[in-house]
Amino acid sequence: GCGSNSWHMVDVDLPLDKIIDPKVTLQHLKPWTQYAIFVKAITLQVEDKHITGAKSDIIYIRTRPSLPSVPKDARAYANSSTKLMVKWSPPVFPNGNLTYYLVRWQQQPEDRELYHHNYCSKELKIPIRIPATGFTDMEDNTKPTKSDLAGAEKGPCCVCQKTPEEKDREKDDRVFFKIFENFLHNAIFLPRPPDRRRRDVFGVANNTLLPDSIGRGNTSMGPGDNSTDGIPPIREYPFSEDKSSVEYLEIPTLRPFTVYRIDIHACNEEVGRCSAGAFVFSRTKPA
Repeated sequence: GCGSNSWHMVDVDLPLDKIIDPKVTLQHLKPWTQYAIFVKAITLQVEDKHITGAKSDIIYIRTRPSLPSVPKDARAYANSSTKLMVKWSPPVFPNGNLTYYLVRWQQQPEDRELYHHNYCSKELKIPIRIPATGFTDMEDNTKPTKSDLAGAEKGPCCVCQKTPEEKDREKDDRVFFKIFENFLHNAIFLPRPPDRRRRDVFGVANNTLLPDSIGRGNTSMGPGDNSTDGIPPIREYPFSEDKSSVEYLEIPTLRPFTVYRIDIHACNEEVGRCSAGAFVFSRTKPA
């Protein structure tokens, strides 16, 4: 059932030692794929006579499985304050029989900039949402005047001076947007914990350099370490994991209103390893 254009041919020379059988290694094949193979002998013309070479029977063989590709379309949503529902699609290239999916999740620390904000302050106002059209300034400068509405000669409206309340609101909006931007950035890229707090460095007399081993890597600040009042210490949360034979999993016993990173791996027991992980971030509902 194979067409002539689908066959790949490899020429193999006979070995000099006739005791050794000819052989060849077929490379660049796809994992867990069935191939049809046959061998055909090619002979030269002898005394103006063409001798047809023999051809073996077609044999079918399947290559060994390999690591699956990454699961697709990873998504997660909160259905309660302590549970997250995770769903995904099978990998495009399973490269074998998928045995199970390995799901790992890790609690994420909150953005530390959020702890420096006084959310009880009366001066903190709710930001005004402005559509990102790119024409805000143009529209503000070309609003019709009262004379325009009355049918008089049209012209651009002069820019009015902003009141102190409007200036304060714009300042609060810029601060809020900056903190929210930092929160989104830290939710994707986890920064390395700082070496020490500034006031700890000043507490050491005649010493402005600390050893490199302090606060490096994945070390965490313990409960006894100095920290700013009201701000929890830096902590690296451990991973938890579970297995699933289907393309979804409900993760229970989570903390309310907390961000979690969730990794999904496709695994094959015959290979003994899992694929690279597809990850997604999601926050549980408030309690």
